[in-house]
Amino acid sequence: MYLALVKVFNSYISHYMVKFSLIGWGVPMIVVIIVIAVDKDNYGLVSYGKFSDGTSDGFCWLKNDIAFYVSVVAYFCLIFVFNSSCSWWCWSSCAG
Repeated sequence: MYLALVKVFNSYISHYMVKFSLIGWGVPMIVVIIVIAVDKDNYGLVSYGKFSDGTSDGFCWLKNDIAFYVSVVAYFCLIFVFNSSCSWWCWSSCAG
């Protein structure tokens, strides 16, 4: 992707991987911190199902539906719209 970015925009970004790794890991971490700061009981052990031997497969996930829609679904939609607009901008720049 770096080469595609450089070829399309003809630019150079110093410390490319460090900056984008900080954004890629930092923004979701901030979302998790905000969800926990609002109510620490939003996260908890959730069971998806039970195995034939009676044990369950518990995992840490959002228990509150509102927190789920705000932090997961809205975050996904925001990233999807951003990526779609960047793709449209790249395609229109290359085509015209």
